[in-house]
Amino acid sequence: MIFGRKKTNSINDVLQSYSTEQTGITEIKKLLQNGVNATLGISDTKGYEPFHVGTTALMLAANWGYDKLCYALLKQGADVNVANTEGFTALKAAIRNNFIDIVKALLNSGADINLVDKYGESALFWATYNTEILKLILDAQPKELNLQSEHYKETALINPSRNGQIEIMRLLLEAGIDPNIPDKGGMRALHWAAQYGQTESIRLLLSYGGDVNSTTKKKITPLISAVIKGNPDAVELLLKSGADVHAKEKTGWSALTFAEKNGKEDIITILQAYS
Repeated sequence: MIFGRKKTNSINDVLQSYSTEQTGITEIKKLLQNGVNATLGISDTKGYEPFHVGTTALMLAANWGYDKLCYALLKQGADVNVANTEGFTALKAAIRNNFIDIVKALLNSGADINLVDKYGESALFWATYNTEILKLILDAQPKELNLQSEHYKETALINPSRNGQIEIMRLLLEAGIDPNIPDKGGMRALHWAAQYGQTESIRLLLSYGGDVNSTTKKKITPLISAVIKGNPDAVELLLKSGADVHAKEKTGWSALTFAEKNGKEDIITILQAYS
């Protein structure tokens, strides 16, 4: 059984009772034709549901990839923008599971791409794992490309930068996202790319105006980030791109100081060549 206790909502009872879309779609359609409200949610104040209080049939159908169920619910007038207590919507469910046709259907039915979940993240954040879905979201013109998440204050560009998702990054940058917005600790996308040794990310960020000598709250530059994590290719690329080899962080340590402390001979050699 999917849920912690039996629910009284007829549509959702059917959804949890059938393991495949094919067996459930007929029953769902019968309920809708008989006047059952397509937007009724699962209400359990003790939070036994997988998505917490307020989950709807449309959210579940979108999450499981049951496109025909989604179409039936939407045709019957299900509210496409209902969110549960986590800020979870049907659109987020479809995006995070890469159900592109359902994403299209939800967008065509008025899904709001600017709604944020409890983490302060919109559809733009959720779409950064699939280029086709990201294109759909960008085509819908998000109001705030530079939206920052609630806790870490990251933009949608940060995660792709540290993961080396070049095509995702390119789409975001071409759309106009700012590569120099600092997160909670003052790190920019370039810091994260340098820290993770993502040289292609570094090149792309620099080509779109990434500040090679930007500093965090602790005065750490992307170069120092690359040195601390022992990424020689990133170190050399940053230096060739104008990184200040003499820059010092808050306690007075330079990139060379960190390299010497960590015994990184290859990085020491590179830094000395630019000193």
